[in-house]
Amino acid sequence: GATGMLFVFDQVDYHGIWMKDMLFPLDLIWIDENLVVIGIEKGIRPDTYPRTFRPPLPAKYLIETTERYTETFGINVGDEVRLPRRLEEKM
Repeated sequence: GATGMLFVFDQVDYHGIWMKDMLFPLDLIWIDENLVVIGIEKGIRPDTYPRTFRPPLPAKYLIETTERYTETFGINVGDEVRLPRRLEEKM
């Protein structure tokens, strides 16, 4: 099944992510403060470490998920994102 992690950054910025200690490839989904997908990196392999991946525009959120998630579910730059209600209430 598809699993992932949502990162909520304190500031909107060009946050960097690397694959240190990862054991499998990931898709990265960068999201801005308006909850719009602003960048996608597909199939990032663990052997890319120490390369750092950054969003094309300043991001507020990042979803790290299983490889091919973005293709399987048709996620594209420009798509709007909905967060779980309990997260939206804290914003």
